[in-house]
Amino acid sequence: MSAFGSASAGNGPLGSDQAGEAPVSFKTWIAVSGAVLGAFLPALNIQITNTALPYIEGGIGTDGVYGTWIYRVVRTSCTIH
Repeated sequence: MSAFGSASAGNGPLGSDQAGEAPVSFKTWIAVSGAVLGAFLPALNIQITNTALPYIEGGIGTDGVYGTWIYRVVRTSCTIH
């Protein structure tokens, strides 16, 4: 017998019997999926901005010193949003 219970076929990976637990609802899966997506998208947005920043700076006719405001605006909007 392990510290987590017996290793019989009716027990889960940590030794708890999962037969008495209620299944996770669809609304819970939607909420968790939305939270994960909400945490991932700002990081993706900042990475895309960092990659495109030289092209954005060239398009508006500025250099790296004056173009940092673009990155700061995007980073701040992702933090606030």
